[in-house]
Amino acid sequence: MTATPAPAQAGPVPLSEPLTLTLEGVDLRTLSAYRAARHAWVMLPDELRSGRDGKRVTAALRKAEKDLANAIYYLSRVSLGN
Repeated sequence: MTATPAPAQAGPVPLSEPLTLTLEGVDLRTLSAYRAARHAWVMLPDELRSGRDGKRVTAALRKAEKDLANAIYYLSRVSLGN
């Protein structure tokens, strides 16, 4: 018996109108965490970026970017009714 592949789902329709999202609670904290991580990365001297501190700061920034992207994704889905 062979499994039938699930039908491919179309991706989200590109936005063509402005979308306003209100960040509060955990989403606002997620944005604040991203801003702090971005600031820490920007302020890190170039000579430290390849060392242990640089890797730690870069990893924290990547996590904050991912968390913020996920928050915006879910907020936009709720706002658009998806």
